[in-house]
This record gives sequence, C-alpha cells and structure tokens, in this order.
Amino acid sequence: MQKSVKKEVKIEPSKPKNKKPLPRLGVSIKLGNRNVSQESGDEGVASPAASYGQDTIDVSKLEKAWQEFARKQEKFIQQTLQNAHPHVQESNRLVITLENIFQRDKINDIKSDLMPYLRAELHNDDLALEIIVSEDVETHKAYTPREKLEEMMKDNPALVKLIKEFDLELE
Repeated sequence: MQKSVKKEVKIEPSKPKNKKPLPRLGVSIKLGNRNVSQESGDEGVASPAASYGQDTIDVSKLEKAWQEFARKQEKFIQQTLQNAHPHVQESNRLVITLENIFQRDKINDIKSDLMPYLRAELHNDDLALEIIVSEDVETHKAYTPREKLEEMMKDNPALVKLIKEFDLELE
C-alpha cells in the first residue's frame, strides 16, 4: 500500500511587472459658462469661459481682422474670404455673399476658427455670420470664336463700331 503525500502549494497574488502608475483619465464637465477639469490636477477650480465684450462693430477693424484671418488660410479659402467682404447688419450680424455652394461649404468648415477670431478681435461675444449664396450669378464660358467675340462686344462697345466700320465678318 502506498501512501499519498499531499503538498500544500501557496498561491501568492501576482505583482505588477510595471511599477509606473496608470495614466489618469481626464473628465471635463461643463457647468454653465465654467469648465471644471479633473485632468489638470486642479480639482474643483473653475476657469471662466472666454468673454470678449459687447463692443459695437467698427467696420475698419472688421475689414482688417477679416483680411488678416484670410491671409493665414489655404489658397482657395483665402481668395474666397478676400472677395467676400462682410457687411454689418443689425448690431452684431455679419453677412457675406458667395458665388456658389462649394464656397459656402468651405467657409462653413472654417467657421469654427473664424468666429472666435473675429469675436476676440472685435470684442463682441454675440457676433454671428450669415452666408448667402448668390443665385443671380450666372457664369457662361465662351468656347467658340463667335461666343468669344460676342462676350468682347458686350464689354467693349468700340469693338462693335470697329467691326461695322471695316465690315468685318467672323467665319
């Protein structure tokens, strides 16, 4: 008869190999106009939201800020902004007129950067931008020589006189 021998095996909890503390996960809670952040280590300290004031819009400052912002943008947006001069309507509403919806979409893409910039530069929290797409802009590209001549004759009446005087014809 054989005796069975039982060994007691002690199981110890495994220790973490990496002794670095785990990164803190940040949570931001927005309370009205105040942000409370737990990630920065300043628990319970509230930072006020940016406030720019309620100044009336100075048209010269607006134009300067508009062009300055435009210069910092990529080529297409830069040209669109430089050609679309904002007009002040009511006390704090800017209106621009664009030629097509593609331009509108591009401006809407950068609107989240444009508006805080303008609010800060013009010291006006309530500043808003309205974009109007012009429907009456009809662009027709002249392709044939006759169409090109007709376009030139619209722009330059002296050309019509020259054609009649010399009895010119276009074939």
